[in-house]
Amino acid sequence: VPWVIAPAKIPNIIIEYGASHTDRIEEFDTNQAQLSYVSIPSFNDMYDGYEYKDWVPFSSILENEGPGIGGNFIRLNTQIFPTNITDFRLAIAHAINYSAILDSVYEFNGTALGQMYVGPITPTLPYYNPNHLPVYSYNVSLAEQYLSKAGIEGGFYVILPNGSLIGDTSGSQLQTIPIYTTSPIPPSVETELAIIRSDLAQIGISTSIQAVTPAVTRTWTTPQSAPAIRLGGWYPDWPDPVFQELLVMTSVQYWDAGNGAWLNNSALNSIMNTLPWETNAQQIEKGVAEAYNITYELAPYIWLPISYTYWFQQPYLRGVVYNPFTGYYYNLMYYVNYTLP
Repeated sequence: VPWVIAPAKIPNIIIEYGASHTDRIEEFDTNQAQLSYVSIPSFNDMYDGYEYKDWVPFSSILENEGPGIGGNFIRLNTQIFPTNITDFRLAIAHAINYSAILDSVYEFNGTALGQMYVGPITPTLPYYNPNHLPVYSYNVSLAEQYLSKAGIEGGFYVILPNGSLIGDTSGSQLQTIPIYTTSPIPPSVETELAIIRSDLAQIGISTSIQAVTPAVTRTWTTPQSAPAIRLGGWYPDWPDPVFQELLVMTSVQYWDAGNGAWLNNSALNSIMNTLPWETNAQQIEKGVAEAYNITYELAPYIWLPISYTYWFQQPYLRGVVYNPFTGYYYNLMYYVNYTLP
């Protein structure tokens, strides 16, 4: 019998959906749950209360699958003020300390649980970043230069922490810009947002946080109804990097779907009209490279570090096989007699 349809070794598996953060920790720590998940900032909470931590090392309960699929980024609405100004988007791109986010959110006791990348294609899929473009540099001085040019173009100015004004000093002061994200906000995203807000404040951009439900985000069907800045991600439904990531995130065809930056670039649209159906590998890589160059220069998305796939697993549970597109193969799971050291 093929393993994917082999009879289950554990006949009844209970899946608890929507468990609170506290319940996920408590039920795993007291051995009520065999698999669980918390974000990296809560790892200490998970292990500190673990009933068997005197005998079981942390590495024996953390399952780290390495890089997963899907991206993590800031969408900048290219159709409304002020994110419709390319220099403004580039200012944001160079104002953020990506290494600080990686170290604070995706690292635990020296173990890397995330990585930086340059999208739209994610590193685990083919044709990723064929030009080897670098992550946007963290350069406050360069960010201020871009922001000054953006202010002159957009008729606004910002006040730097030292009191200096940059931009169009005869224009209007740039108002606080909300950063929208999905509610509830997990601890890892809170940490990420705190770093982003602090970094943007360094160049005089004041921001606030607006947490909304998915029901609200589904009403953003036009650029004018959508916010200027939104934190979020995109996860492909099948492993096609060109169709499921590059096309969906950059083509005007997907304005009300994956293209949350509302990007509408004629050169990109022309490439995307044919590239998803190209079969020649060299032509695909050439087209992806061209699209990458355009997207990188326009900065409609700010690529943030992405998390590895990981979860907590009791040491007596074995046979856990995970596929990023289909989830767990529950039928392969089984228990072993596990003797505490």
